Amino acid sequence: MKKQTLESALKRMSLLVLASVLLIAGSIHMTLEFVNLKNFFFKQLETSDRVLVNNIISSLVFEDVKDAETLIVNFTQVSNAENVQVYDSNGRLFYSHGAKEEFSPSDFEKGGEIISDFNKVEIRQIIQHQNYTIGYIKVRHRLDNLHRLLLSQSLIFGMVIVFILILTNLLISRITERLTRPLKNQVKILEQIKEERNFEYRLSSSEVERGISEIALLEQSINSLLIEIQDNYGKLKDEKLVAEKALEIRNQFVNNMSHEIRTPMNVIIGLSELLEDAILSEEQQHYMEIFRNSCESLISLVDVILDLSRIESGEFDIELEFFDVDETLKNITELYKSNAEAKGLYIEYETHCNIDYLIRSDKDRLAQIFMNLVSNAIKFTHVGGVTILIEQMNLDRDRVKLRFTVRDTGIGIGKDDLEKIFEDFYQTDSGLTRKFQGSGLGLSISRKIIHLMGGKIHANSIPGAFTEFILDMSFEYEKNESHLGQSGIQDKQHKRNQLDDSKKKILVVEDNLENVVVLKTYLKKCPYIIEVAENGLKGLEMFKKFKYDLVLMDIQMPVMDGHTSTQKMRDYEAKNNLVPTLIYALTAHTTKSDILKCIESGCDGHIPKPVRKKQIIELLENILNDQKAA
Repeated sequence: MKKQTLESALKRMSLLVLASVLLIAGSIHMTLEFVNLKNFFFKQLETSDRVLVNNIISSLVFEDVKDAETLIVNFTQVSNAENVQVYDSNGRLFYSHGAKEEFSPSDFEKGGEIISDFNKVEIRQIIQHQNYTIGYIKVRHRLDNLHRLLLSQSLIFGMVIVFILILTNLLISRITERLTRPLKNQVKILEQIKEERNFEYRLSSSEVERGISEIALLEQSINSLLIEIQDNYGKLKDEKLVAEKALEIRNQFVNNMSHEIRTPMNVIIGLSELLEDAILSEEQQHYMEIFRNSCESLISLVDVILDLSRIESGEFDIELEFFDVDETLKNITELYKSNAEAKGLYIEYETHCNIDYLIRSDKDRLAQIFMNLVSNAIKFTHVGGVTILIEQMNLDRDRVKLRFTVRDTGIGIGKDDLEKIFEDFYQTDSGLTRKFQGSGLGLSISRKIIHLMGGKIHANSIPGAFTEFILDMSFEYEKNESHLGQSGIQDKQHKRNQLDDSKKKILVVEDNLENVVVLKTYLKKCPYIIEVAENGLKGLEMFKKFKYDLVLMDIQMPVMDGHTSTQKMRDYEAKNNLVPTLIYALTAHTTKSDILKCIESGCDGHIPKPVRKKQIIELLENILNDQKAA
């Protein structure tokens, strides 16, 4: 429905009311006028008919038809009568002008009377002479003259009404324009305030406009409201800046803490891996396993806190790719098989559908969710085991809806706790004597990630019987036509293990000597020549002097940081038309923005700390072999 302005609405309503009043008044006037004219017209006819009756008495007394004819013809010419019937005292037709009509005594029972309809009027009279009835007369007149008179008066009245409406419309337009002008100005200013977000504007009408009490009151109220909004907006703006600054400081603190924890943890985990390769007693091996597991738990906690910070600051991105979810869940099942068997539990993977397609989602985040759920299930189960189930709920042309269930036969969760387990830091057993350790963030972050991916998660449980977590998610999908045969796998493995006979030169730009020691020890049996620069400036100088196959660049360093050093290396290559060298960021800065900044500065990739021995060796093999193939 099209909206109308206040001015047009006032004009329309005013004209409608006026037109209705004029129409009613005109109808009443024309009705009264018609009645008055009709009565006046009938009186005139009665008078003329009475004259005719007086003149025709002699014709009846002397039975002079010729004289009657002359009188009646002259009468019809001046009176607009269309029919005249004259009867004698016996009811015989004496003379007829117009169509002859038989005498009917009932027509004269009431003596003289007037019978009329819309078009005609008939006057009936008894003709008497010296108190004797000597005849009867009926005269029928047309009302054309009356109708013409009424029509002319109606036209005149209609023209007057139209003139009044036109004049009134002009007057109403002036009045409504005057009334709505200040409102239009106020609306214009309010629209300007809305667009510019500038609450310093104030409504200001003319003295005449402010003379209208309602407009003055409205202006005063709006200005008061604008003052209040301006004050509140200013406070909110200041609070927003404070909150944003606090969030920025908090995120910076979390990132710095993550970096500061990851950097020594890289050394600790590296040395623990190196010690495990040494000849140790069984007791020492046990201590090293506890030591390494504690380090992994600490790194996992850092990752969880970092993820929570990213989600709350809006920096948590979902990386979409097509992958085989069936294979991913099988790998997770195999990954936790030894953990389950160590507690005497079973772990199984079931699928109730044929998953012959690839789904589009964040593979790493989805795996993170299932690893958290499976890890919790094993932790809280003492008898029985864990089942991972996938079901296909719906499949259409371009999307598939899947339901994932992680079910265990563990201690279960109470009804009250079921409603709270997805809250931050919530734990069902939070006392000082709690049996199960954990940060209480795993399920909270899992739900946040699932919501970001457009899915839902809920839990069902019976204490002492079972607990199940159900994920409903919808994905794009495509046909899985990329299955790699066994020979292909062998060829790929052969390629990964195929290294050039000549040793590759790697420049490690790292300010932490302990990290350098760990990395060199990791790679001492590999065919690489490792050279080290203790900061970005030193690394740039060595880069210009020598040719390297790969540069591993730390980011946070004294003298010159990794971003600046990388940019200057790329500038040097471009200036001297050199083939770009592979540069990978090897850093504890792991947020999405950190990775993007590394790529923008010129890095070819990003390797997060801490790194494991097997991980870094395989990664370097892939990078350098891909370089050789290119």
